[in-house]
Formats: sequence, structure tokens, C-alpha cells
Amino acid sequence: MAIKEATLIASLEALEAGESIDAILARYPEDARELRPVLQTARAFADLRLAPSAAGKAASRRAFLDQAAALRGRPQRSVALWFRSFSRALVPAALALALVVGGTYTLSQNALPGQPLYGMKLEIESLRLDQQRDPAALEQLEE
Repeated sequence: MAIKEATLIASLEALEAGESIDAILARYPEDARELRPVLQTARAFADLRLAPSAAGKAASRRAFLDQAAALRGRPQRSVALWFRSFSRALVPAALALALVVGGTYTLSQNALPGQPLYGMKLEIESLRLDQQRDPAALEQLEE
């Protein structure tokens, strides 16, 4: 039978709070056989005071500083360089989009009912009427 997750979490929290293994096992007698080795292992790990050796610390520091020096020597891309390369792609795309939208708008102004751009013509006229606040200009648009 597997230990329930809630039981395991509560047991480990009680162990961390300083309760004895026997006191914890008394609360969960049905899981005691499987829970004991887990709690003993957790207690053993808690008792270990692992700290890196001086040689390990020195090697780690040396590796970190070597990596930092290697990064310092490598040319880095600036934000301006990134923006310049991005704008080289964006400007032609925006220009092409403006030409397509402008051309479609111009062509739709002469569209007649039943033609593909007639729906766009009606939408544009509707938008212009909705945006107009001047009564005289509104009357002129409605003609």
C-alpha cells in the first residue's frame, strides 16, 4: 500500500517541526511500516550539514570569472542594432500594407452593388457617417 500524499506531507512537516519519528508514526499506524524508512531518511538528510570545500568554492569562482571574461570579450548586439535590423523588415512591410489598403479603398469608392468591393464601400460610408459631428457635413455625406 502506498503512503497518501497528505499523510507524507503532514509527517514531513511534523518532523521538520521537531517531532520524534515515533510520535509521528503513532498518528498514522496504518502507514507506519512504509512511513518509517521515509522519515528516517528525511531525518538523516536534515542532519547532514553539507558545505562546499574551499577548493570547490575556489574552482566555482574561477569558472564563473572565466565565463564572465569570455562574455565581456564577445561583441554584444545593442538595442539600436536590433531596432535597425527590425526596421529594415518592418518598413517595407508597412509600406506594402499601406499601398494595398489605400488601393483597395480607392477602388471600393467606385464599386457598384454586386461587385466584390461594394461591401467595403458601404462599411467605409457607414464609418464616415458615424464619425461626423458637424450637421452640415453630415447632411452633405448623406446626399
